[in-house]
Amino acid sequence: MIVPFPAGGGADILVRMLTKYMSENLSHSIIVQNLPGAGGGLAFGQVARAAPDGHTLGWVSTGFPVMAATLSNLTFKPESDFVHICNVSENPFVLVVNPQVPVKSVKELVDLGKARPNSLNFAHNGAATLTNLVVMRPSRKGRRWAGSSTARPSSSLLPTASRSATTSRRGRPSGWASL
Repeated sequence: MIVPFPAGGGADILVRMLTKYMSENLSHSIIVQNLPGAGGGLAFGQVARAAPDGHTLGWVSTGFPVMAATLSNLTFKPESDFVHICNVSENPFVLVVNPQVPVKSVKELVDLGKARPNSLNFAHNGAATLTNLVVMRPSRKGRRWAGSSTARPSSSLLPTASRSATTSRRGRPSGWASL
């Protein structure tokens, strides 16, 4: 199972719990390989290039379509090189602010941002991710991105995402339906 996130994070822990269960039920060892980088592009490239025997799985989050839409130099075709197998879990995105920021709702945060342009900053988990896209939405004036990606403790986003497993379109893992 190729995971596009670093070892030790939430996705990695969930993958290791899942692959332990899969290994026990399939009587087959499953190795977890963490391959972060390029918004998931490195990991998905490896899944796409894997032998079409169904033995290579990829862990996907909601950031997959963002990576596919924002990175132009991918070594694979996101829309055709993979097959969705199943949904594994869902986790909400959570918006939090420093308690010293004078807001109690998203509307108040938006109003504060409009009243003080370029004064609010946020933290996110990298370029070409869903968190970055949500906050740095394309401006109405074209393809320029609106907002700042400088992280400061005045406000932050703590991202989590729906996650699912996938494999290269060329091969499905045998026995998957029995899980």
